[in-house]
Amino acid sequence: MKQRIHQTHQLLSSCYLLLWFTYLFALAAYLLQLFPTIAETTEADAVRLRYLTESVTILCTALCIPLSLKLFAWALSHRINTLSTIEAVKRYRCWSLLRLLLLWIPILAGSVTYLLFSSLTGILCMSIALVATLFCRPTMKNILRELHLSAEEEEQIA
Repeated sequence: MKQRIHQTHQLLSSCYLLLWFTYLFALAAYLLQLFPTIAETTEADAVRLRYLTESVTILCTALCIPLSLKLFAWALSHRINTLSTIEAVKRYRCWSLLRLLLLWIPILAGSVTYLLFSSLTGILCMSIALVATLFCRPTMKNILRELHLSAEEEEQIA
């Protein structure tokens, strides 16, 4: 079980870092001007596309962040904590990955919006999603606390 919890921690930590590297990549790509922006053209289609992209980014952010946080809290109390420890760790891993995926969607949408149009809406949505990830940081202490492992089990794992 100790090995399974450490594997879960490593997997969640690497996915968490992927979220932050997506943001850093988008920021570096914009600053280094690796991608041409559509904002440089002044066509009516570009304006419509910008509006559509910004609207989708805002909607993704408004839906995914509360959904990821509330859905995980619900799953933790109703789906995970009612199981045996081994099954709880498996389910915890799946639900945590789903939570991080739901937080990655607005980060990805914001980075696309930001890279294509140099839009501050993309930066704002990415920043909001990254602040939400701070509530989901996968530390060993959080994993053990959320799985309600006893003090003896925590000492064995640590």
